[in-house]
Amino acid sequence: MAINSGLGFVFFLLLCTTLLHCFYIGHPVEAAVVTITDPQEVKALRIIANKLQNKKWIFSEDPCSGKGSWNADQEKDTKNMVICNYTSEDTKFHHVTHIFLKRQNLTGVVPAELANLTYLQEIDFTGNHLNSSIPSELGSLRHLLNLALGINNLFSHIPKEIGNLVSLKKLDLVSNNLYGRLPKSLVNLTNLEKMDVRNNLFHGKIPKIYSRFSRLKEFYASSNNFSGKIPDFIGNWKTIKKLRLEASSLEGPIPPTFSSLSQLSELMISDLTGAGSNLSFMENLKTLKTIVLRNALIYGKIPYSIGEFNNLKILDLRFNSLTGSIPPTLEKIINANIQYFHDRSKSSKRTVWTVQKESHNESNTT
Repeated sequence: MAINSGLGFVFFLLLCTTLLHCFYIGHPVEAAVVTITDPQEVKALRIIANKLQNKKWIFSEDPCSGKGSWNADQEKDTKNMVICNYTSEDTKFHHVTHIFLKRQNLTGVVPAELANLTYLQEIDFTGNHLNSSIPSELGSLRHLLNLALGINNLFSHIPKEIGNLVSLKKLDLVSNNLYGRLPKSLVNLTNLEKMDVRNNLFHGKIPKIYSRFSRLKEFYASSNNFSGKIPDFIGNWKTIKKLRLEASSLEGPIPPTFSSLSQLSELMISDLTGAGSNLSFMENLKTLKTIVLRNALIYGKIPYSIGEFNNLKILDLRFNSLTGSIPPTLEKIINANIQYFHDRSKSSKRTVWTVQKESHNESNTT
């Protein structure tokens, strides 16, 4: 009886195996792909969520699944998303490479535990209410390409350790309450292409060592409390395309070295004190699309060559001491395709630009 029972069980297993094989041949299915996040990174994400006051992440879902709460908000101005990848250093687990929590009404602090996500390439916490200093621990993220902490309530200084982010291309700290001097260590960011420190409380001179930036394309430092003259070493930034120094508390004149910024498309400087300057530095800057030199102690005539700037869209020369005529080439494109701003206030105490249009004998105060 025992032998017959054993043979019957074996026959039953063979029958089940055959039936299952036939079923999958007739009904092929895709193999389930299981995404597994590094357990240490999941632990770090829990701490990060708690410190950010981020209650949207649901940890019953795999953070690297790209689903549910980990990829929930993709609107134009908001973003709640975590991106992961395998790496050549570890193919067993997925690793977090990007965290986007943009305009999510977060009210916590910037967590030092972000440094435990050692494969991070991008952190974007733009447009929240984070109220803390910038953790020095972030300086250990050797893969980080973009650090965006703008439009928050951050305070204190920029840690010198941020200068250790040798892969960093974009540093965005706009519209916070950061103060102190810009750290000299940032010159070690040899891959830096964009630096935005507008609308903060930074003081002191822009470090002379920043002359070594060789890949910088955008530098925004408006609305701060800097001291000293506009650095002439900015003329060494051969790759710069956008430069904003509006209401930065810097002194004039605008350095003649700016004439070598051959890739410049946007130049915005305003509210200077100190010495004035003329516009001869921009005679050959034909790539300019936006020129804002408002209340910038500009004197003299407008160069004829500005009328040959075919890409020019915005020209703002209000509240200066310009004299002479509007070049006919410039007048032509003003009428055609650019926004042109000039001061028409006859009661202004400031000397304004008195213009004699060359095609008329009458003069206009503009």
